[in-house]
Amino acid sequence: MARSHERILSATEQTPLLGMKSWGRRFTVTSYIPRSPKYGKFNDGLTATLTKAEPSARIVAVDPALIPYGSGVWIEGLGWYRAEDCGGAIKGFRLDLLVATEKEAVQFGKQVRFVIVVPPGVKPASDLPAEGPGPLRVAHGGA
Repeated sequence: MARSHERILSATEQTPLLGMKSWGRRFTVTSYIPRSPKYGKFNDGLTATLTKAEPSARIVAVDPALIPYGSGVWIEGLGWYRAEDCGGAIKGFRLDLLVATEKEAVQFGKQVRFVIVVPPGVKPASDLPAEGPGPLRVAHGGA
């Protein structure tokens, strides 16, 4: 996968305008589906924050010790997601994207992507999650 250096640079340069707690680095990114018998007692269709596990909601599973629930998570080439879930294997610099089908999850596989984390309460002008992928957009006063 070729990285979009322009988008990474744009998002990285604008992140300090959002607040000093925003940060970015490379993460290992995988994906998961809303329900599976493999989830055992957690196969209820809800996330760790009791949000309905709906792929269209652009939910990402995080390590809550590193990324607080409710954070905006910008993933290179994919756009904005909201940290609403966790998983037993999601520790440290790993993310798990909620997708609709097992086929999508298998096709996505395991990737390394640049990620920017925006803590809860600090939002880009576009409001999170963005309608689609793209660089971080910040509201500026004036023209």
